[in-house]
Amino acid sequence: MTRASRLLASFSFLTLLLTPALGCTSSDDGEDDAADDEATESEDDGESSTDDDVGDDTTTDGESTTGVEPLATASGQALDDASAALPTPFFQRCGPIVDDIAQSCISFQADAEGLFTVDFPQTGVWGLKFLDSSGGTHTGNYFTVEVAEGDALELEKVVRVPIADALTTLPESGATDVPIEGGLTVTIDASTAQKTDFSAPTEAGGRQLSSEDWMFADTPAGPVVGMWTFYPAGVKAKEGAFEFSVDASLDLAPGTPVAVYEMEKNNIVLLPVAEGTVNAEGTGLDLSTVGEGLHELSMLVVADAS
Repeated sequence: MTRASRLLASFSFLTLLLTPALGCTSSDDGEDDAADDEATESEDDGESSTDDDVGDDTTTDGESTTGVEPLATASGQALDDASAALPTPFFQRCGPIVDDIAQSCISFQADAEGLFTVDFPQTGVWGLKFLDSSGGTHTGNYFTVEVAEGDALELEKVVRVPIADALTTLPESGATDVPIEGGLTVTIDASTAQKTDFSAPTEAGGRQLSSEDWMFADTPAGPVVGMWTFYPAGVKAKEGAFEFSVDASLDLAPGTPVAVYEMEKNNIVLLPVAEGTVNAEGTGLDLSTVGEGLHELSMLVVADAS
């Protein structure tokens, strides 16, 4: 399934689900601006994605407003890399995820210390998104949890939403290299890139996540060995793909095979974008594109594929 067909299918599921029978209510918690930023993202061919704030079915104290008792919950804390609460948290649960498509996305809240509890009305695999909508330079964090009926999960790790490192100014057109700590460089042409509010990015950056802050440790190809998150969150290539390189061995021996994934934040699924090996000098990765390549700057994940 291509990204375009995935997004169209995702929108179709969302349209079916967003009916009054669900009891979804629009958010009145001051996140309307965030909803605008995270609004449905139209593609060049007129297709849409599920990256919507489609309503808020929990109050700030975590009680259900739909009249339906949750089948499971998950609790945790989300902070930035300075261990401060996000200025304007914008969190969503998306799912359940079926055939790599999240059936809907609903907002949930955190308190002043970044503590949250999210309800799940169905069992299965759900995606969690953690962003900030204050207009600062926070990146994002995205991962999945699997819940069974009666689960009351407590996340062992703090969910880190770091502030982007030094930003690179992007001209209106022309390929610009954006270096990010940890040896990653992404090449962005602002004229062929689009933020979630449909505008072109004017600056870009990101952060490498330390292994202590990884919210998942495995991929379909093998264990995670490197992870980066980007600002602005969710910038997409309107045509082609973003070129990138990794000038680091990620503590792997020369010749070790690797697989690289992007996190598609609409559906919270990992999509393969490149594969290769650690170079003979052990100083970087020799990579070739897989599929459509790096199409979205949300989270980049490198796995040991040996």
